[in-house]
Order: sequence, then structure tokens, then C-alpha cells
Amino acid sequence: MIFAGPGIPKNQRVDAPVDLFSIYPTLTDLAKLPNPQHMEAKSIYPLLKDPKGKWETPAITTWARNNHAAVSREYRYIRYEDGSEELYDLNEDPNEWYNVAGEGKYSSIKSELAQYLPQINVKWVEASRYDNNDYFRKQKAEQSE
Repeated sequence: MIFAGPGIPKNQRVDAPVDLFSIYPTLTDLAKLPNPQHMEAKSIYPLLKDPKGKWETPAITTWARNNHAAVSREYRYIRYEDGSEELYDLNEDPNEWYNVAGEGKYSSIKSELAQYLPQINVKWVEASRYDNNDYFRKQKAEQSE
């Protein structure tokens, strides 16, 4: 991801996990505009100004409803809609072969990363591109009859 703007040093590389959700709040920071109240994403502007500064915010990815992952510099935590979890220690297991979510010694890591998972979720079909598909439109109509 590349950013340029006031207060951002030129030709600088930042080595931290960030996500696409951060684009909007970062742009509003750069433009000195307020963020909407419902915004859950965090601006990466402080990280861009000071890449060596403390940055604890993980990158978030989402697929469908209530299926989220939080990736920090050290861990990837995944929680699914059914409540199942995965946790990978990226320093010890960079290929993510060993799910350590069930090991008690990682419970504080899971709790810490879980606090960053989105709280606002919408029903998958209502938010998906498939809403424009005739098959799903027909199913929706039949369900409402």
C-alpha cells in the first residue's frame, strides 16, 4: 500500500501489518475531516508519520458474516461465525501449519486480538454481490412470501 501526503516522510518503508479498512480513516486524517461515528477502522496516519513508533493495531480481514482474522506482527487469529478459532504464532510457524488456539498459554493473545475484530456485521446475502443475481433475488422473494 502506498500513501503520500502532508506530514508523511518521503521514500520511507513501513513494516507493519495494515488492512484496506484503514484507507478511509487515513484519508480523512490527511484531509483533516472527522470520521463517521460508526467507523470501526483505525487510521494508519500515526504509523506513516512515525514508522518506528509503537503500533499495536492488527490488520483485519473479513469474509462473509462474523468470519474475521486479526494479524499482528507475531500472530494470526481467526474466529469463525460458528465460534471456532485458529491461532498461529508467525515467528515459530510462518507457514501457519500448527493451530495453537486450543493451548491455554495463548488465551491472553486470543483475547487481545479478538478485541479488534469488527462488531458490526451484516447478513451475508444482503451485503454480497450475489444480491444482484437473479437466483438469489428469486430465493429472497420466495422467503418473504
